[in-house]
Formats: sequence, structure tokens, C-alpha cells
Amino acid sequence: MAVEHPDDIDGIVEKAKQGGRDHASQGKGGPPKTELKITLYSNGFIVGENGPFRQYDAPENKQFMKELNEGYVPQEIRGQYKEGVSVGLEDRRKDEYIPPPPPKYVAYSGAGVSMGGVQGQGLSVDKSAGGLPPIDESKPKTTIQIRFHNGEKASITINTDRRVSDIHEYIMNAAPVDGDYQLVFGFPPKPLSDPSKTIEEAGLKSASITQKIV
Repeated sequence: MAVEHPDDIDGIVEKAKQGGRDHASQGKGGPPKTELKITLYSNGFIVGENGPFRQYDAPENKQFMKELNEGYVPQEIRGQYKEGVSVGLEDRRKDEYIPPPPPKYVAYSGAGVSMGGVQGQGLSVDKSAGGLPPIDESKPKTTIQIRFHNGEKASITINTDRRVSDIHEYIMNAAPVDGDYQLVFGFPPKPLSDPSKTIEEAGLKSASITQKIV
């Protein structure tokens, strides 16, 4: 039987110890082909090794926790792993998840470091240089327009739960500079000062971003 409240984490952990329900956790003809860990903290949880931190009381996470509470592998996970998945819980509720602090700078360094206020220079642009994370078709995604330091433009597609740092990774591959640069967007233009934010958190859905040498 399910416990009374969907967010009863003690009940969820207890059900995990009991083995949960065998409901769509295996692919056809054999055992699960993927193992996935859900880490529970006092203030939220993380799915997988590198997933974003998710708060228990966020509306979009209620159904996820409800299905865990009922002893099932959540539909969100089953939809991503068609060949089957084995889910385990790591109980770290004695710890509070604290996100890593953002860098104490806005500009990203390119091939060199600008000194004494000397403006850096742009190197050649290769829009096919790579560096973007793979697209997860089961998750929301968006298209972002990028204007490089030399005026060339590119259009990239990225999942909205990826981070601003992923855009920096692509730009540092595609359009390196001999010095530092900023990414700015919006009107009036404002810098993307927190690389740890997700694309959605930074308000970058269908945005236009400019690489500005500083």
C-alpha cells in the first residue's frame, strides 16, 4: 500500500528497501540494461550522476515523487530508458544539498589573458567545431541564435535543463579569442553572469546571444 502523502520521503525509502514494485522497470526479454541512482537530500534530490538538483515541493516534481511513493519507477524515467532501467536510492537526507558557487567573474578566458585593459582579438571561427552536449529528445529543448565576435552567426539546439556553461564550451571551441569575452543577450544587452544556471533559469529560450570581446 502507498503511504498517505506523496512527499513522505521515509515511506519512499522504506519501499525502496522492500524492492518497490516490478512495474515497467525491465526491458523485454531480460533484466534492466541501465542502472540509475536517485540521491535524496534533506532539501531535494538528484536523478543520475549529473542531473540538476530538484526540490521536493516543486510542482513539476510532485508526480515524480508520488510514483516513487507508490513503489513504481517514475514514468519520466521509464520514458527515457526504453530497454529497461534499474533504479536505486541513495539516502543522504542528513545532508543539505548546496550548489557550487558561481565563478567570481563574468568574462571567460580564451586562448590568452588580456592584461592592462588591452583588448583581446578574435581568432578564426569554426561553427562545426563541436562542444555542445547531445540532445535528449525526451526533454524540452530550444533553439538559440549566436552572433560570434566577428559577426558570423550560428543557430544551436540545446535542452533547456543544460547550463549556460555548455554554451560557453561550444563558443570556446567554435570562436576562441586571444583574451577574454562576455556573452550578452536581451535589450538592453545584459551579460550572462552565472554559468551554473540552466538555459531555462537564465531566460534563454529562443534567445539571441552575442559574443563580445572585452
